[in-house]
Amino acid sequence: NIHFTFPVVEAANVLQAWKILEDLTNHIDLILAEAGMPSLSGLVLLSKIMSHKTRKNVPVIMMSSQDSMNLVFKCLSKGAVDFLVKPIRKNELKNLWQHVW
Repeated sequence: NIHFTFPVVEAANVLQAWKILEDLTNHIDLILAEAGMPSLSGLVLLSKIMSHKTRKNVPVIMMSSQDSMNLVFKCLSKGAVDFLVKPIRKNELKNLWQHVW
C-alpha cells in the first residue's frame, strides 16, 4: 500500500478560494471545487481560474451531489479535468490522482 500526504487548503466560498488562489506564494497542485458553492457558483470560480495566466495550468476537478449531464458538460467545457459525484468514495479519489498525474 502506498500512502501519500498532501497539505490541504480549504475555502468556505468562492471569494475565499479566489483570495487563496490569487496569492501566488501558495503552491497549489490541484483544485477540488464544489460546483454549488455558497454565494457564488463554483462555475464562476472555474471561469476565473481558467482566465488566470498562472492558475489556468492547475488541474481543476469539480464535484457536486447533482449528476446532471448539463452540469457535468458545463464544468468540463469550461476547463475542469474531471467531475466527481458526491458522496465520493475513497477508491474514486485514488483513481483520480492517477488520472490527473
